[in-house]
Amino acid sequence: MALKLQLDETLVNAMIDAGAAGFDLGNLKARCVGVSRSFPTALADVSGIVGLAGRTNGSILVNMCQKVALKLASGMLMEDFTTFNEDVLDSIGELANVIGGRLKSQLANSGYPIDNITLPSVIVGQDYFVSHSKGLLVYHVTFQVDDPELLVLADRTVHVAMSVMAKDLKPSR
Repeated sequence: MALKLQLDETLVNAMIDAGAAGFDLGNLKARCVGVSRSFPTALADVSGIVGLAGRTNGSILVNMCQKVALKLASGMLMEDFTTFNEDVLDSIGELANVIGGRLKSQLANSGYPIDNITLPSVIVGQDYFVSHSKGLLVYHVTFQVDDPELLVLADRTVHVAMSVMAKDLKPSR
């Protein structure tokens, strides 16, 4: 029986590869554990966001808990971070930038050409909501970080979501 959920393999695989490359930069191993067409609703307390502009317009959001953010920054900068500071925030922005840049490169000849990505923004805090315009195409890949120190499932979960204006897209087959 065929899937009732239509997914673009090119886009999903590019998101998985881009996410894995970003985590590798921070010496974290993460594996894809899910894909959906809806925006993540239970956001953890740290998000990096980059905008997409050109033939494909939208954004990429990378969302994680503070424990993962600190581990990522520690791995990227080869320094042990236990509290948030500018270096940790820069690392989260750089993760979003790396994932956006990797997607831009991998999707250059697809139905989702990304011409430009914006400078990253980082959001830290609890109980925030990210709103999007109606009519956007959303792909959401969930990763699980493999780290024995992260005992709670929510602490190991990282979301990478891409939302794009769908009107001009020519999805891959």
